[in-house]
Amino acid sequence: MLCGCKSDEVKIQERLDALVFAFNSGDMEGVLDCYDAKTRNVNKAVLGIGNGLLGMGGIDIGLSSLFALTVGLQSNGDLVRVEDVQITMNTDRTRATVNATLCYEDVDGGYDTPLQMTMIKENGDWFITP
Repeated sequence: MLCGCKSDEVKIQERLDALVFAFNSGDMEGVLDCYDAKTRNVNKAVLGIGNGLLGMGGIDIGLSSLFALTVGLQSNGDLVRVEDVQITMNTDRTRATVNATLCYEDVDGGYDTPLQMTMIKENGDWFITP
C-alpha cells in the first residue's frame, strides 16, 4: 500500500521551486524561508536591523520592499530559472548536493551558469545551507 509520501528528491525540487518563485516575486521573506533555520534566523535578524536603520533615517520603506522593487525593475518576467537539476544524497539521506543550471535573464540579456548548492534535511523537509 502506498503512503502518498513525497520522496526526498521531490521535496528538494519543491524547495528549489519555492526559492525561484519567491525570488522572481521579489519576496525576500520567501527566499529566506528556503534556507536552513540558522541561516534563516541570522538573515531575518539582519533584515530587521536594516529595516530599523532605514526607519530611523526617515525612510519609510523596508529592505524587503527595496528587494521587491529591484527585482521588478530587472525583468518583465521571471528573472531566474533553475534547470537540469541533479541531486546526490549522502549515505544517511540528511544532506544532498544539488547541481543545476541557473538561468538568469534581465532587461540587458541573460546567461546560464552552473549552480551547486548543499541542502540539509530539517524536521523532515529540505533547506539550502551555506
